[in-house]
Amino acid sequence: MFNTTGMLPASIWKIAVRLQSRPIARAELSETAIQQERLTLDPIKSEPGQHVNILYWPTEREDKLERALNLASKAKVFQTPD
Repeated sequence: MFNTTGMLPASIWKIAVRLQSRPIARAELSETAIQQERLTLDPIKSEPGQHVNILYWPTEREDKLERALNLASKAKVFQTPD
């Protein structure tokens, strides 16, 4: 997961290409959506383009899966531009 706050889509795609030579899609997830699942970002105030981790996942498998599915449902997916 990367902080893309204020970045233009072309710059975000450059990150995706750097990590995966031919990405087919990417997703965006708001910090609010993460907080709604009682999770947090580390570092909270990273610079745009920097990697961030989602912290404080529950230890119980079912709880972890539920939160992950909730986050996936809130993500906005973008297909690779032509």
